[in-house]
Amino acid sequence: PKKEQLTLPPDTAILIEARIKAGERNLQVKAIANLILHDPILTLEFLQYANSVMFGGASVTDVEGAVNRIGSDRMKALL
Repeated sequence: PKKEQLTLPPDTAILIEARIKAGERNLQVKAIANLILHDPILTLEFLQYANSVMFGGASVTDVEGAVNRIGSDRMKALL
């Protein structure tokens, strides 16, 4: 029998706040990374994406490093 996968959504309040911060003129990576850290789903998604084959290189183990590697345009798209 097939196992059903449970998909959990990110925390809406954190997601909204991160989107607002990402849209600010003076984008602050550390502030966005700190918000993402408050949501385990977003944290996992950003770390998985930053460590995907697309980016190669050494593994990223912290959210701030993941946000930096991904870049602002892709980060905004993920949010």
